[in-house]
Amino acid sequence: MQTAIPQETVQSKRWKGRAPAISVVVSTHGRAKLLAGLIHDLEAQDHRDFEVIVADNGSEDDTWTMLTERCTLTPLRLCALRLPFHDGPAVPRNTCIAKARGSIIAFTDDDCLPTATWLSSMARAFTPDTSIVQGRTIPEPRGGEGPWGRTLEVQSPSGLYETANLAARREAIVEVGGFGGKRLLSGRPFGEDVLLGAAIARQGGFTFAPDAVVHHRVMPGSFRDFLEERRRLSGFPLLVRLVPELRQRTFARIFLSKRTAITDLGLVAATVAVILGGPFGHLSALAALPAVLPWWWRSSREARMRPGLPIAWRVPQIVVADLVGLGALVAGSIRARRLLL
Repeated sequence: MQTAIPQETVQSKRWKGRAPAISVVVSTHGRAKLLAGLIHDLEAQDHRDFEVIVADNGSEDDTWTMLTERCTLTPLRLCALRLPFHDGPAVPRNTCIAKARGSIIAFTDDDCLPTATWLSSMARAFTPDTSIVQGRTIPEPRGGEGPWGRTLEVQSPSGLYETANLAARREAIVEVGGFGGKRLLSGRPFGEDVLLGAAIARQGGFTFAPDAVVHHRVMPGSFRDFLEERRRLSGFPLLVRLVPELRQRTFARIFLSKRTAITDLGLVAATVAVILGGPFGHLSALAALPAVLPWWWRSSREARMRPGLPIAWRVPQIVVADLVGLGALVAGSIRARRLLL
């Protein structure tokens, strides 16, 4: 398990003592204001037998100052580790795990707000046959941040083991080697939680805990950010190659989701209709309608959910994003030698 040597370590007054049942692990970078909200909600947990370990992954804002000040005031058993910057959260999380004393490691992120019963619900979900538990993640109740706000929603087992709301036995994490340090995509973290969770689930039991709820913040974004998210779909064919069981969660074992299936079939039908439009005229257009209409209807429905501009402008934006996603999946399928559209 690849770890780092902390440059500084700060502990709260309550850190010392017997080992707790649960260790909460967080990797953060440059999000001091968001992190303060997370720590506040961890202080409100109704489960009392836990500790919190936060790795500051080379932040350039006042994250470390906030953490050191919080350690002097918080009732939590809190340990903060200041690390040199690592490209991604894998090594910081591994470093926290190495410091952890709990037999269960719970993960959440700096853009999350756990409900007060989060840890107690997580703890109840573990049985002697359970090695890893995923909780339910829903957007924060206060609403969106503009038409292109970004958040996370996990209402049922996804197979992706999102670390916004995940817990596993410490011995199981160590046995599979922790989080891998190799990045699958540049930019925001991608896939390291999938590889870890799948490896643990293969060796031990998995449970989904719908009562263990974490709210995920809705982050502001632009249309360019939305397109970038669609480009990142290029990583999913590689995930399917590395985690073959993900294929069972795809749509018809070929498409990433029902959404991409509707997009792909609609695009193919529209293209064929245009190509055959000359010799076959209206006949080709009518033949394409069963595939094109669902694509257009879904695009129109999503456009109405993104206020700020008329639907006549929003629909083309959604269509463009769908095409970017399709191109990313095709490129990713070629690189990974696994077809996923």
